Amino acid sequence: MSPLLPILGRRGRVADLVADAVVMMMRAIADRESPYELETVTFKGADGKPWTVKRFPAEWARRLARAVEAGAFKRRDVRSIVETILTTPEPVATRSVVENATGATASSSPAGAVEGGIA
Repeated sequence: MSPLLPILGRRGRVADLVADAVVMMMRAIADRESPYELETVTFKGADGKPWTVKRFPAEWARRLARAVEAGAFKRRDVRSIVETILTTPEPVATRSVVENATGATASSSPAGAVEGGIA
């Protein structure tokens, strides 16, 4: 489950700001000049065959949730939070495939990849 679902489900100002941030990030992905892309995830279907989908990057969802926990949406504007998330390299530089708890394999290849976060 996405760490954003409980945040968005609470409603209120912070949920609205998080939703605005998600829209800004999706627009960044949609920009043809952008180095950002949706995360590709492959699941095993009920018939045992692979099923590949594109989704909002899990790392970005974790960073948005962390920004909420840290109170960033009370101190900073949405645009600066999104910029920080998008320009902070991923925590693991060499990893391109991640095995998650559901057994899905996810791969993404955003520009740059080293330790980072938001507060």
